[in-house]
Amino acid sequence: MKKLCLLAISYNEEEHIKFWIDNHRKFVDEMMLVDTGSTDRTVEIAKGNGIKIFSYEWKHDFSKAKNSALKCCNAKYNPDWIFFLSPDYWVSHEDMVKIREAIEINDFDAYKTKHMCHHGDWFGFKDTTIHGGKESGVGHIVLFKNNPSIFYTGRVHETVNSSLVIASKKIGYLEITRHHDSSEINVEDRQKYYNTLIQIWNLDDIDDTLRATLDSMRKTIR
Repeated sequence: MKKLCLLAISYNEEEHIKFWIDNHRKFVDEMMLVDTGSTDRTVEIAKGNGIKIFSYEWKHDFSKAKNSALKCCNAKYNPDWIFFLSPDYWVSHEDMVKIREAIEINDFDAYKTKHMCHHGDWFGFKDTTIHGGKESGVGHIVLFKNNPSIFYTGRVHETVNSSLVIASKKIGYLEITRHHDSSEINVEDRQKYYNTLIQIWNLDDIDDTLRATLDSMRKTIR
């Protein structure tokens, strides 16, 4: 079985880190956090939950921070695959199963994924990767093999895309969704809520009745 490591850089993520750990832990072999100078309880919470922590002095360059995290991850765990997912992002349990299946098949060196943003009241959906069921040139790659030829470029809006192209690596698309929001919700209830949202993904609009129902659901599961 291929070894998968969930990896992230962090800065003041105490509102998200516990859910990030709880939601993904049983689907990965290792978890690692490289902290860039948090002044809140991020490191304390992560350590209290058994997560390996490395410190990195922030140099105002996201690629440098993430490439340092890749080196730390390789030195400590040497996984076959890396899932680089920021603490304020998460993936459903069903989609984590898809990730485990994909890395065993080994058809590609990296995967693009769908991205769903939830702004404010959580109804501001945005799909930045897939349009009309076809792959487009946008969207970050966060799941990739642990390989020295795969690394981040760009001080901001950093990606591994360029390194993959230069090294002639095979990039695929995996039908999973990365969720981005800032609210704390019980793990099980959060899954139920977002499963409902995913079911209406293709609707052009959400009528007032459905919006009210979903908003009521959200308030009861905080």
